[in-house]
Amino acid sequence: VPFRLACTATPAPNDHMELANHAEFVGAMTRNEMLARFFVHDGGSTQSWRLKGHARDDFWSWVATWAVMVRTPADLGYDATGYDLPALVTEECHIDTGIVPEGELFAVAASSMNDQRRARKQTMADRVRAVAGRVNGNDDQWVVWCELNAEGDEERLGPWRSIARTSR
Repeated sequence: VPFRLACTATPAPNDHMELANHAEFVGAMTRNEMLARFFVHDGGSTQSWRLKGHARDDFWSWVATWAVMVRTPADLGYDATGYDLPALVTEECHIDTGIVPEGELFAVAASSMNDQRRARKQTMADRVRAVAGRVNGNDDQWVVWCELNAEGDEERLGPWRSIARTSR
């Protein structure tokens, strides 16, 4: 096959194994060869691989021989009229849920991963209600990222279900 195309939203630099899958698919190098050349195995898990410090520049130089990032048609020399996105505006809002953990006098910051998960689940209804009110309260265009699938599945979201949703 003289040409192969593999497209993804953002495989790099956040997921080296995704890059390995793409490299093997396009015929640049097998996954095992890539791991042996550029990575060191960290621990007992088969998924614990770390980029070798001295191989960092060589790794990204190698990736650049077979991969390309394209944001707009202009990156390939075509007219990009209509592909300019408006500036990204992010909003952070703090919601007082009044939830006090059992055995505590007042709410404290969640310190462990389990505490954070518990807090997310306990406050989900309040957080979803606040976001849905903000989004559904005007005619602006919104993209809402959900931390938990259950947040995106909430029925109270109402009309925003017609808006493209992305979870991470």
